Amino acid sequence: MQNSKADWSNNVSWNYRVAHRPGSEDTSYSIHEVYYDDEGRVTLYSVAAIAAIGDTVEECQVDLSLMHDAFNLEPLNLNYVDHLIKVRKGILGLDKKYK
Repeated sequence: MQNSKADWSNNVSWNYRVAHRPGSEDTSYSIHEVYYDDEGRVTLYSVAAIAAIGDTVEECQVDLSLMHDAFNLEPLNLNYVDHLIKVRKGILGLDKKYK
């Protein structure tokens, strides 16, 4: 795992990951930003696929390089990740709406 772009005060770590959603109408693979808790569990991810961007050509190149690193990791099954996040929220009581 890496703190790629931002060094947030609460030490949120994230990286780019190749992801897919098996069984859906669109079964293509794409790159997403994925965020992890302090135990390395996925806590959230970008819904839309990510494009390399930067204020300069060099920044865009660095971003693209970080995306390239995603191919060294196992692709994420977003259906499974959604399930794990939902279960974890239920265990922690975060699935209840507060008034």
